[in-house]
Parts: sequence; structure tokens; C-alpha cells
Amino acid sequence: MKLVLVDIDGTLVRGPSSERRFARYLREQRRIGAREATSFAWFALRYLPIYGSGVLRKNKAYLAGIPEAEARDLAEEFVNASLVHSLFEPACAKVRYHLQHGDEVWLLSGTLNFIAMSVARLLRLEHVIASECQLGNGKILARPPLTHPYGKAKLQIARQLCEEKSIAWDQVVAYADSWADRHLLEKVGQPIAVLPDKKLAALAAKRGWETIDDEIVLATGRRGIGTE
Repeated sequence: MKLVLVDIDGTLVRGPSSERRFARYLREQRRIGAREATSFAWFALRYLPIYGSGVLRKNKAYLAGIPEAEARDLAEEFVNASLVHSLFEPACAKVRYHLQHGDEVWLLSGTLNFIAMSVARLLRLEHVIASECQLGNGKILARPPLTHPYGKAKLQIARQLCEEKSIAWDQVVAYADSWADRHLLEKVGQPIAVLPDKKLAALAAKRGWETIDDEIVLATGRRGIGTE
């Protein structure tokens, strides 16, 4: 059995980030408005000295005041009505391949936990680690997330999973698209760059990593190695 770690934004889902789309969906549903925009701006100003350029990635304050249960239901509606149409089939096929071969697949993403859990249900996955909002009286607070798998944090989480499950790094597979994911990809036994950004694509070529992108899919006429 292998431990398989799969990113969501840019990997399983192509195009704009799932969270950005979710915020737009909430505005269209008139579930968030001026009050939530103010909370978002307040968070950015308050935490800019702490997080610097990464403050927007940490900023979940546009959800402040929404009950956790409602946010979960809204995310489920959003994923099934909208996000499902942006799934990148070659990456999804890889997930199915690993499941069929008895591997343990985890979604490891900086997107909201509500969104990640809904994506997991679509793909019939049981394991998710994503951004977890702070709560107060059952409602989301305008505070930094308790968990935020991004950059080196993904490597730390992967290390904890390996220790808990007594799995060696050479038995870990990781799928990701961003230069920020390089810390994890350089550590695992089987790194796979999916729709990689320019810097990650260059690193993947230099290291000889497997890459899945539109050109390769079109050239082979397949969904990627190991999906048949």
C-alpha cells in the first residue's frame, strides 16, 4: 500500500481556485455582502504584519458569522452545481487508479475543509486535510485557520502521516501543481506534477518527474500512465 497525497486547486480542479469560486458563488446567492467584505478587509489589515504577502491565503473572514453547518451545506451545493464541471479528468483517473490498487489516498489542500470534504465525496475518498476555520458558538470566526496546508506545512503534515502509519518516504506519492508544493514533491518517492506552473514545470523537467498536462494528454490520447 502506498500513501497518496493529492492537491485540489490546479491539480484536481483546473482554473481559478475553488475558494475564490466559492466566494463568488456565495455573493451570487446573496449569502455574503458588505458586512463580510468588511470582515475580510479588517482581517487583511490586522494580520498583514504577521503573514505578509500570504495574508490573503489565510483570510477566511468573508465567512465570519456563518454557522458551520450552513457553510458545509453551501459548499456541498457549490461543488455539485459548479465545481464538478472543472475537475481535471486525468488527475481524477489517477485517483481512481490508486483506489483500485488499494492505496490510501488523502486530499491535502489549502482550500476550505468544507469544499475539500465535498470533493472527497465526489471521488469516494475518506481522508481529507484542508483549511479548518476557527469557530465560536458554532459560527465561523474572523481569525486565522487552525490548519492551513500550504507550502512547507504540507511537508510537515506528510511527515506526521508517515510517522503515524509507519510508511517510508519512498512509498509516498504526491500530486501537485504549484511551485509552493516543491518542498513536498522533492521529499516523496513518486512526485507527479499536474498542470504545473512555469517554475514547477522547470523543476519537474530537471528532476525527471512525471508530468501530467494538456499537451501530454493530447499527445498520448490517454488519461495518464496507470489509469487503464
